[in-house]
Amino acid sequence: MRRRSLILSLGLMPIASRAGQQSDLRTPAEVAQRVLALMAVSFAAKDLVGARAWVKKHALEAVLSPKERGFIQAATRDHKQVVQLSWRIEGTAPLLWALGRISKMPSFSEQLSLDHGPLLRSIIDDPALLMRSLKLRSSDEIWSAQAQALSAHWKIRDASLNRRPIPFGLDPDLITERHHALNWLVRDGAKEWDDVETNT
Repeated sequence: MRRRSLILSLGLMPIASRAGQQSDLRTPAEVAQRVLALMAVSFAAKDLVGARAWVKKHALEAVLSPKERGFIQAATRDHKQVVQLSWRIEGTAPLLWALGRISKMPSFSEQLSLDHGPLLRSIIDDPALLMRSLKLRSSDEIWSAQAQALSAHWKIRDASLNRRPIPFGLDPDLITERHHALNWLVRDGAKEWDDVETNT
């Protein structure tokens, strides 16, 4: 419900052990562009016409992955895919945190809140603002965050495999999106966005 409220409130303009390996990380510019792509598809899940206009207005077609581009351009959309891609906004949390635009990453039980609204709204109004003064947090911090996401995701899958309740405070959809984003950020398997896996 909070995620839906956040999306609705923003709207679109109408018209671990591997710490220290900085070279393995995506570049700050790549991270910023991925934030824009995730915002585009998550908002397209709610307002396709507005999302298309936003992408066109700011010439963002090139930052979209093939699957994202297909989703935004498709004449018809599967409901399950719409719901799934609406969650992509949660993938922006670790990326904005990695860029230093969010001071503290929300916990794995905490969706992006309306407190983040002003930041996301400013990006919608002027995506170019996100591309300025780009710098990533230290590789130690980023690898630590990726390890935490991996651990949290494993707890969920372990509970499912053993038919136990999901540990309190862990949101499966949220963790999947953040794990995906962090695996992409650390170039897990050097795969591009559509092919990144969240194996545990």
